[in-house]
Amino acid sequence: MKRAAALLGLLGALSAGCDTYYDPCFDVPSLVKDLRILAVRTDPPEVLYDPGTFASSPFIVRPLAVHSDSLYKPIEVLARTCAPTTSQKCADSVPFAGNALAARDTDPELILTVSPEVLRASLAADPLAGYGGLRVQLEIVARGPDGAVARAAKTLVFSPDLPGTVPNHGLEIRGFTLFRGVKPQAVRPGFELDLDVAQSVTLRPLLAAGPGGERPDEDYDVVDLKGRRVRLRERISYTFFTTLHAQYGELLKHNHGADVADEPGPDQPQPPQGLVRLSATGEGPGRTWLVARDGRGAEAFSFLDFFMTDKRQCLNDLPNGTTVTSHCQQLEQVCQ
Repeated sequence: MKRAAALLGLLGALSAGCDTYYDPCFDVPSLVKDLRILAVRTDPPEVLYDPGTFASSPFIVRPLAVHSDSLYKPIEVLARTCAPTTSQKCADSVPFAGNALAARDTDPELILTVSPEVLRASLAADPLAGYGGLRVQLEIVARGPDGAVARAAKTLVFSPDLPGTVPNHGLEIRGFTLFRGVKPQAVRPGFELDLDVAQSVTLRPLLAAGPGGERPDEDYDVVDLKGRRVRLRERISYTFFTTLHAQYGELLKHNHGADVADEPGPDQPQPPQGLVRLSATGEGPGRTWLVARDGRGAEAFSFLDFFMTDKRQCLNDLPNGTTVTSHCQQLEQVCQ
């Protein structure tokens, strides 16, 4: 009984501290350590089709396929479409219709066209019979030169080209505002950020409307289940990623939710010091990515490069007394 009570007490202590417990062996989703597909952008984000013939126009697919190693060789990226499946994978018999290469500073660009047969199959598989548009599954496969494979799936929206139909125009990321010190600094995508280890900077994305749009968070109309037309506004959300030498949130903590944020709505106050905090954990170069989504299928992404320098001078207890050295606390995630 005593052993059981002690075990229950230990489990209770661990669960009570789960909000602040730091486990270096648990990789947060925002840490990129291998081949990843972080986002899939399509232009236009909503494609129109002829409701009579089910013919549609070509569209551009830009996957964000990345790797933590800046010297990683180009990544082969393939794409195909099919009616939605529960596995989020198309059947093996469906051929890949697009193939491109992704490099560190070159995003792949694939041009696809969804056939009338796939649109009809998507309509037949839709329990809502095309209400709110047809859903088509886009499958992306990235293959690295070392044999690594990453997969991603995205739901494409196809709307009938009827009078009054206004498709989603998407959004763009035109840069960032950096907050460190007193004066904020506006920078363009690809800017190299210099930061000392153990220091932080907060980031605020700067948005612009997509091609043909008037604002990044568009107003749009939907018809509810009672047949009433309702006017809504998009809510833009952000997801941030980074390679080693940086993390989102406070140092030496598992900051749940520190790598995501929402764009404030028109009825909400603007954040005076940015939306997320990027902290330097180790010395060296790296890259951080931002993905923005409007909730209706549109995605945009951008990146910042960084170089972290360790200038810390720390007190260490030595046999002959305390001295100042550069051997400071390890801030990187290290798993023994």
